[in-house]
This record gives sequence, structure tokens and C-alpha cells, in this order.
Amino acid sequence: MKTAWVEPGFFQTLGVSAARGRTFSQDDTTSGLAPLSGGQLSPDTARVVVVSHAAWQRLFAGDPNAVGRDVPINGIVRKIIGVLPRDFVAPMGQADIYFAFDLGPVRAHAIAGRRSSWLGFIARLKPGVTHETAQRELAAIGAELAREYPESNGNLELATMPLRDAMLGDTRTPLLVLMASAGLVLFIACANLAGALLTRTLARRKEFAVRAALGAGNGRLIRQLLTESAVLALAGGVTGLLLAAFLLAFLRGLALPALPAYADLSLDAGAVLVTAVLALGTGFAFGLAPALSIGRADPQATLRDESRSATESRHSRRLRGALASGQMALCISLLAGAGLLARSLWSMTSAPLGFEPNGVLTAFIQLPPRDYPTPEARARFYQQFLERLRTLPGVEAVANGTSIPTAVRSRMPFTIDGAPWPGTEAPLVLFASVSDDYFRTLGIPIRKGRTFDAQDHAGTPAVVVISESMARRYWAGGEALGARIRIGPTLMEVVGIVGDVRNDPARREAEPMAYSLTRQNPWPIASFLLRAPGEPMALVRSVERELAAMDAGLPLDLPMTLNEAVGEKLASRRLPVFLMSAFGALALLLASVGVYAMFASMAAEREREFGVRLALGSRPRAIAGLVLRQGALWMAAGLAGGALGIVMVVRFVRELLYSVGPFDPLALGVAVTTVMTVAIMAALLPAVRASRIDPARALRAE
Repeated sequence: MKTAWVEPGFFQTLGVSAARGRTFSQDDTTSGLAPLSGGQLSPDTARVVVVSHAAWQRLFAGDPNAVGRDVPINGIVRKIIGVLPRDFVAPMGQADIYFAFDLGPVRAHAIAGRRSSWLGFIARLKPGVTHETAQRELAAIGAELAREYPESNGNLELATMPLRDAMLGDTRTPLLVLMASAGLVLFIACANLAGALLTRTLARRKEFAVRAALGAGNGRLIRQLLTESAVLALAGGVTGLLLAAFLLAFLRGLALPALPAYADLSLDAGAVLVTAVLALGTGFAFGLAPALSIGRADPQATLRDESRSATESRHSRRLRGALASGQMALCISLLAGAGLLARSLWSMTSAPLGFEPNGVLTAFIQLPPRDYPTPEARARFYQQFLERLRTLPGVEAVANGTSIPTAVRSRMPFTIDGAPWPGTEAPLVLFASVSDDYFRTLGIPIRKGRTFDAQDHAGTPAVVVISESMARRYWAGGEALGARIRIGPTLMEVVGIVGDVRNDPARREAEPMAYSLTRQNPWPIASFLLRAPGEPMALVRSVERELAAMDAGLPLDLPMTLNEAVGEKLASRRLPVFLMSAFGALALLLASVGVYAMFASMAAEREREFGVRLALGSRPRAIAGLVLRQGALWMAAGLAGGALGIVMVVRFVRELLYSVGPFDPLALGVAVTTVMTVAIMAALLPAVRASRIDPARALRAE
């Protein structure tokens, strides 16, 4: 279960009321959980809890009598006082159970409290107060604290962010890219629709001329054509909804790991309404040009022209060519973006992580403060559990730490003893507490010095191991061994330098990082890593059995392979690549069909002209050349439009690129070559067909 500690005003600030029961009041905060310096915890005496709607359904089967029930949580009996609404989403991520706490324990330890930075704040602005005004006021408060308390608050920076932006995180850009990709495919489909309707309208021009001669007005004819195009668009929208319903389960499994916790992928009434509006809108918009072309036609001239092979108007020919070149331009733009993202993902996944994730099982354990109240008790439990895990068959190495390599979130200010930083701001470095075999288990190389061993324990001076990038950045020549640094309130000696680890696989460079020893700094939450030559997940039951033998009340949380953890970090990058590539393939298919249909219809309209030329002695090769030259002009226009489209696409995907230039020649070259090859093939077929026309048949045709 996921838990969260919030002040009583949390739900009121968000404007959230309980669906059942109530939320917290000030009387509920006897003295909640409050981490202090060095991993110390204040007593957990919270007696009431609020549960999420999902936890209420999962743990209590939606029982209305769950409110008011006493349940044991972390070894303490608590009372459920409320159930949150179904659609509530917490700003810091979803939790199953919420505890109430106050800041009393932190205020009671002023020095430790000032050095703590584990709390986040949410505030509702007064009417008329802008975000910029709030940021200026908060920055002034931060500057005042830095002047009054330079040692603990000198590097403190207070910043505000709209809640919506904080909850969206880094998903805004990928979602915008996907929306733009879907829009490009929609435009290509609309161009196809417009081209098909134009061809069909020209083929029916004699029918409309007869109707006009019998008294039908232009408005009536235009309404008929717009109705037909709208029906076609609605049929396409219904087909799209059916396909979406069929593919939704697959898309949900692919997309949810990359989206915010509150994202809900479903075909609700809003999605259906938007689809219907878009279908009608595109049907009317792209059926308008073919409809208006009928209104401009002269019925008498059309009826006098008995030949079916009359040359189409220059306006219609230009419109068809523009639609064909537009489809090529859009397709080039979309494929270029997909190629850049694919190249970026390949570079991201093939770049060294700094550790070896294959064959590693990870899982988390959270020790209840009531049963393990002291650092000594937690250190003793971890050591005994590690010894048990080492005896499991097939286990090659075991380690634990405050987090796995791809999920280190703690950033701590550090200073070099005897060498204070200029000004007041100390740099922040990633920080984790790990066991002796952590580096060996993960295959992180030792560059200089040593890592942790048995001589380092709670009664000896604190030691720290740092990464290469930290040594290079903050010590001249990287000579950091033996230096004494202060991380947070603790003074430590640098005993080793290890290879860099890319904590975030989506970042180009590894961040500076420091590692302390778990025995000297045991936290209540720990991740365990087991390396085995076989399938890591096969060890889960054995690990759970050993954990139950030590403490039957402790659950093993989130068991997964380290490869899966790395994949989750890359999920937000894989989603745009996959969907944009799928959109690109669909766009290529639509564009190839549309371009071929338009070139073929343009050639068919000139069939009688080609028959006359052949009858007068022109060679078939010359006829094919006429068709190809006409197609080449529109291909060149499509290529020019594609170049402009690439510039626009690069602006969208630039932030998502990794070790790939925005105008990567390979990605762009493949995109242009693919579209132009398809376009040339689409033009060749009508050219060959035109060169094989029978002049006698063409001249006899009506």
C-alpha cells in the first residue's frame, strides 16, 4: 500500500470533500510521522486515516460500513474516518491511505528542521493574486531566510509552480507531439477525401448539368454534395471509434506508464462528441471545394461537350496537384519527426547506463516505526535479511539501498570541509545510502580508493563514496580521495570514487552522486537487489518466504526486474516514438493511395488528348514523359513543403532528442527518400498506362 502524510488543511486547500465520512480536522493531528535529521523519526501516533476510493474498493469491497472501522496499519490500530471521491488525484501521486500530521516535532528540533527539505507545499492564491506575484513574495521570504540562517538556508531556493504544470510534469511535450502527429494524419485523410470527392464530382458533371437545366439551383446541388461528404466523414468517424475501442486496451498498457497518474484513457462521451464534431467539420470543410466547383460550371457548355474525355479545367487540375503535394509534404514532416525520435530512442537505450541491469531483481520493504524505532534496529534487520538472501539457491550477489539506481530522488547540499563555496549557495548532488555489496551487485566499477566494507559501521567515522563526475566537477584533477565533505548535517570522508551511473536514462549525462553506508544511515524504506543467472522473478516467492520468516507482517512491495525499472523510466520516450511511427506508417499508406489516385485521375482526364497525340505520331515514351513531368512538378512542390514542415516538426521534438541533431541527415534522408519513392511509383503506374492507350478506342470514347 502507498501512504501519504498530509496536514489537515490539505484537502480543504484542494477543495476536496470526502465521498463518505469526512476528511481531517485540526484535532486529528496528535503528532504524525515527521522525518528528522539522520533518518530519525518522530513517534507515529496518528490514530485516524482517510482512504482513497480505489483502496476502499480493493481492501473493503466498497463496504459502506468501512467508515468508522478500526484497522491495523503499521502495527497500530487506526480508525477510517473518510473515503475520498473516485476522481480525486493527489498532487504528489496516488496514495491508498492518508495520515494526518502536524509540524510540532519539526518545530521542536529547530536546527534539524531547518536542514530538512522533505516537505512540499500547496497553496491556494487569493482572488486577484497572480502566480508571478506569489513567486516574488516567496523569493523574498527565501532571501530573508538565507540572510538570517546562512548555514542551513543559504542554498535554499523557494519557487512556485502552477499545480497543473507540476502534475503534468514532462508529459506535456510528448502529448503535444502526439496531438500534432494525429493532426497531420487527419489532414492527409482529409486531402484524400477532398481529392476523391473532386474526382467523383467531375465524373458526375453531366448529371449535375442536366439537373441544373431542369431547374435545380446551385445551392441545392452544393447541399447535396456537402451532405454526401458529411455522410462519408461520419462513416469514417464511426469506423475510427470502433477501431479505437478495439485497440484501447493495447494503447492503455503502452501509454499509462508514460502518462500522469490521473490520466484516464477511455472512450467517454467527450471523446465521442469531439470525434463527431471533427468528422462533420472535416467533411464539410474538405467537401466544400468540390461542391463549389459545380456551382462555377456552365451547364450548357457541359451538355454541348458530349465527349467524356474533355480536358478538366485548369483550376481543378491545380487543386488536385496541390492536394497531392500537400499530402507528400505532411507525410515527409511526420516521418521525419518519427525518424528523429526513433534515432534518439536508439541512442538513449544503447548508451551505457553505468550499471548492469540484466539478471537483477528489485523489491522494496518499509519498516514500521513502531516495531523498528531506532537506527540500530533497522540496521540489524537489514543485515540479517541480507544474510538470509545470500543463502538462496542461484543468488550471486545481494545488496540494499534507499532506492534503485533509476529512482534516486534525494538531492542534498554538500560542502567541502575547509573550502566553503563562494557566496551562499552550496551545490546539490544526488544522494543514496547503500550496503557494502551494492557496487559489486550492480557492476558499478571502482575507479579509485575502495568501497564500503566491514571496518565501516555505526561506531566509526562516517564515510562516503562519490561518482567520477562529482570528483571531476568539484576537485581539481579529480583528486577527491581523503577529502572531508559535509552532506546535509553529516561530516564524511571520501574513501572511494566509482563510475558514473545514469540515474535518469533519458538524460544525456550522469549527474554527480554520493553514496553513504546503510549501516551508518539506515532509513525505514529500503530497496533490495538480487543478482541471479536465471530469471530474476523466479526468486520472488523465495524472498517473500525469507521475509515472512523474519517478520510475517511485512509485505514485499513492487517486485520487478531492474530492466523493467529502466523501461519505466524510458516509457515517456517510447510512447511518442511508437505512436508517431504508427502515425507515420498510416500517413504513408494514406498518402501513397491518395497520390496515386490523384495522378491516375489527372492522367485519365487527358486520355483523349493522349489518343490524339498517339494518332498523330507521338511515341508512347513521349506520352509517359508528359505524365511524369506533370507529376514531377507537384512532387517538387511537395518536397519544398516537406522541408518547411520538417522545420516546424523539429521545433516540437527538439526537447525530446537525445544525442541526435535536430536535422539528423539519416533520419531526414530516410523520410524524404521513402515518400519520394512512393510518389514516383504512384506516378509511374499512370504514366505506363497512358503510354499504352489505344488511339482508336480513346477517340471513339465519349
